Amino acid sequence: MRICFLAQTVYPFFNSSVPMKTVGGAELQQYLIGRGLREAGHEVCYLTLDYGQPRIQTIDGVGFIKTYASNDGIPVLRYFYPRLYAIWRGLRQADADIYYLRGASFLTSVLFLFCRLTNKRFVFAAAHDTDFIPKQALISNPRDRILYRCGLPKADAIIVQSQAQQRLSERTMSRKGVLIRSMYACGSRSAIERKHVLWVSTLRHWKRPGLFLDLATLHPDEEFVMIGGRGHDRVLYDRIRTRASSISNVRFLGFRPFEETEAFFDRAKIFVNTSEHEGFPNTFLQAWSRGVPVLSFVDPDDVIATHGLGEVVTSQDELDGAFRKLIREHASYAARISNYFEENHSLAAIRQYEKLFHDLLRAP
Repeated sequence: MRICFLAQTVYPFFNSSVPMKTVGGAELQQYLIGRGLREAGHEVCYLTLDYGQPRIQTIDGVGFIKTYASNDGIPVLRYFYPRLYAIWRGLRQADADIYYLRGASFLTSVLFLFCRLTNKRFVFAAAHDTDFIPKQALISNPRDRILYRCGLPKADAIIVQSQAQQRLSERTMSRKGVLIRSMYACGSRSAIERKHVLWVSTLRHWKRPGLFLDLATLHPDEEFVMIGGRGHDRVLYDRIRTRASSISNVRFLGFRPFEETEAFFDRAKIFVNTSEHEGFPNTFLQAWSRGVPVLSFVDPDDVIATHGLGEVVTSQDELDGAFRKLIREHASYAARISNYFEENHSLAAIRQYEKLFHDLLRAP
């Protein structure tokens, strides 16, 4: 079986010589899934942006077809050439059995049309709860939003990260998504000193990074580490960076490559998520793979509360109280968290992808 991932920004995960400007959850999942499928004996390729690599390349048995550079072409016209032209050409060159797209994008319509014309299979995977909330999908361009809405219901299969997304998919599209939990390789569980409280994300307003700094000011004896790239909001980034620099027990590191971020998870005793809404954050899996509890305002499918994986809060007052509890008891969560992770988010999820893909190819 040959699987093609339309994952424009995943290439830096495979080639460390290419600077990684952001660490997106969708890209990380596609990197892990693709590697897992390749190790299971399937052919895997990715359509990616042009980072200066050869047009067709193979790295560790995984194929890459480059499409276009992000700044190529004339504004407005470049939507058609080189972008749509290069993507369509790459899809044909991939000649895959399954085409996989993760996250809200106008490319749902492109993939639907391509797969309908070539008798291929198109799989959409949700990256965020808002993928199934039409007015909240994370797409700024009205044209792209319309194309996304038109193409999504026509996918041959829709993969969801949680039961909540499954319910949203049924309610908004009358389609029941296939639940496959996000996956992650096991992190370090050795006797490393757990020394800091960690926050990792791209700085966006709905991530509410200021709440993490509020928490740090209330606990001057604890070490807080904040990692996050700028995203599209320079004003927010500069404000948070400036405020963080004025708090003596906060280390603001800005963007850090994936490998460096992993090392900070190794030494974390608590991971804090302050977002208003999420899908199923990869950062939760990075923490849980190491037995580290999560303190969060969001709880996908109530797994944190149900399985005792940390503490869930609804207000800033609750945040402080739950934090004090975790500071005292964080080590006692480790075994329970590790057991949950192994049962639900290990690389064994690859078997679920294989079954889904085989079922699609057998369908009339």
